[in-house]
Amino acid sequence: MEVPLFLSFYGGLLCWIVIYGGFKHRSKALSNPAGNVSLDELTVLVPLRNEAKNLPKLLDCLRRSSVKPARWIFINDHSDDEGKTVFESHSRGLSVEWISLPEGQQGKKEALRFGMSFVTTKWVLTMDADVTFKSTYFSQIQELPEADLWILPAVLVGERPFNQWQEVDLHMMNAINVGLYGIFRPVICSGANLLFQLEVYRQVDDWEAHRSVSSGDDMFTLRAFRRAKRDVRLISDTSLAVFSPTTRGLWSFMNQRLRWIGKTTRVKDHFATFLGVLQALISLAFVGVVAKLLAEQNLDTLLVILLAKAFVEWFAFAPYFFRFKRFGPWIILPIIQWLAPLYHGLLLALIPWVDPQWKGRRVVR
Repeated sequence: MEVPLFLSFYGGLLCWIVIYGGFKHRSKALSNPAGNVSLDELTVLVPLRNEAKNLPKLLDCLRRSSVKPARWIFINDHSDDEGKTVFESHSRGLSVEWISLPEGQQGKKEALRFGMSFVTTKWVLTMDADVTFKSTYFSQIQELPEADLWILPAVLVGERPFNQWQEVDLHMMNAINVGLYGIFRPVICSGANLLFQLEVYRQVDDWEAHRSVSSGDDMFTLRAFRRAKRDVRLISDTSLAVFSPTTRGLWSFMNQRLRWIGKTTRVKDHFATFLGVLQALISLAFVGVVAKLLAEQNLDTLLVILLAKAFVEWFAFAPYFFRFKRFGPWIILPIIQWLAPLYHGLLLALIPWVDPQWKGRRVVR
């Protein structure tokens, strides 16, 4: 009885959110157009720290772009590598600017706010320094209808096949987020690809409420727009995606996820908390069913539930993974999901003991 009940509830919920919500999201995002985003009124802000190895790829993407934004500002957060030299040698002929964060200020959130003081355009697009994008990216940006905030796709890519396992949980999260937007509203976004109207940002920004938290510029921005009931939209088209590499090594991966958990919990989104509790209950239910079947030595039924769960997840998440051509991570998705309770348990165990780091600095949670 437990097996069909679990599979029915889990499969039905997953298909409703990921497939039905994912199908609805695009028409919702592009509804009620009232003008389009103008590249003449767009400034791109890129906060960076020690990104010398990534700057050439990003600048090359800009060079190959069919159309370009009005301004592009790099905000240097006290880098101690050769980033400035690399920037100067690879940016010749490009209309880009380099500014440096003053002494006494540090971190991505401070860098973005400092960069915004130089912006005179209507629109701001934030990016990370390690992303790449297609040559048609900006031509697609200018096809977007106006909204107060646009959540655009940020896709994690393993540079080597061995690192592709790191992609799976984020792709699943993003697929669920797309579906949630189609049905209700999104719960996450990425500052690696976030577009908003500057004047609206200044009106809704609640900087003092999270100034002490060093991470989470994107999530706190989403919270501010949501609380002010502004027009927040999400679209998941490949033409509007940016791509960033996975970390290298297990500890770097865990460190990254601990940073993400830290900023998510500080946002205090009750809907997101409810979803997290629901996910934990489903995970515990799966562990309970598996443990019961093992105790009963009912290996045939155990094999059935493992395979059935795998096929449900393959089916539900295939449209998202295939859209971004992430076939390798899609194949190993069930394995990662089978191991998910151990992974989540390890993260929970590390939270009280590990202070995550970013670019050689402790992240204040």
